[in-house]
Amino acid sequence: MDAETAKALRGRAKAALTGTKNFIEKDEQIFNNNNISNKLEKLELIYTEFDQADAALPFESSEMEEFEAKYYETKAKLQNILENLSVRTNVYMIIQMCF
Repeated sequence: MDAETAKALRGRAKAALTGTKNFIEKDEQIFNNNNISNKLEKLELIYTEFDQADAALPFESSEMEEFEAKYYETKAKLQNILENLSVRTNVYMIIQMCF
């Protein structure tokens, strides 16, 4: 892969990560399990795409450290949302069983 293509792919991956981060941070956002699970799966693909593109570029132009910080922060937020949704679902089911 040439440097120009690698930079373009890396830029696309960075934009996709930013889009996912913005999705999470939207005010009054309504989340569901499937939506968050899909975002987590897509996030893995974004990481792989960025990693491959960044690896094709010289070490001194690497942006991996910055990307990884944003990636892991976003992934943790998605996982927390998914966990909270699971807890809410379980509580709702327990309440339903009691009545």
